[in-house]
Amino acid sequence: VRIVPMETRPYLSQAEWASLAEVGTGFGHALIHSDHAKRLLELKLIYNLLGSCRITAAGRMMLQSRQSMAARHAVPQ
Repeated sequence: VRIVPMETRPYLSQAEWASLAEVGTGFGHALIHSDHAKRLLELKLIYNLLGSCRITAAGRMMLQSRQSMAARHAVPQ
């Protein structure tokens, strides 16, 4: 597993993060915007399997990293 330093990771818009998270739910038939799918495919964060978008290990790692960062910076209520 190769860990990419934060400054070299690709920038994703909020909408692209949402699309990656949708694909990451694992239900296989996530309908995401075609531009998002194209970009996430180019970045190898998702792949296409029989017409269905699936998340790659790299995509899952980025989601987990983002979720753990959000949890660390969450304000306790």
